[in-house]
Amino acid sequence: MKQILIMLLINYILFSIFSCATLPDEPLTKGELRLIRIEIPEGESPRANLPFMVKVTFQSEETPNIQKACFYWSGDGPYCYRVSNINHEPGGSFTVWLRGDRGGIYNLECYVQYIYGNELRSSNLIDTQISLR
Repeated sequence: MKQILIMLLINYILFSIFSCATLPDEPLTKGELRLIRIEIPEGESPRANLPFMVKVTFQSEETPNIQKACFYWSGDGPYCYRVSNINHEPGGSFTVWLRGDRGGIYNLECYVQYIYGNELRSSNLIDTQISLR
């Protein structure tokens, strides 16, 4: 039992070190939408086969026309969804309802497709670890 706890602690520490997405330090380019973070709202406890909400935070100098958010589950995907509750204020955010088929720990990656002018663009890719019970 002690060995299992030690291994879990080591995995948690390693994941914490390597899971942070590296965000560019330079200013946003014209029309750029930059994803910052994926988080599960407080009180949510994701379970396999049940929908759960994730909140994605972004930066943009303009009001982006977000078409869809796409996710990879530990490399499997992309699976694309409509976004809801888009907040365009500084430190903008939106929510997406996801559903994982099986319990386990996943590396959840996200990017969005948005329209700027007449051009369909893709944002940067961000990731986080998620555990489905």
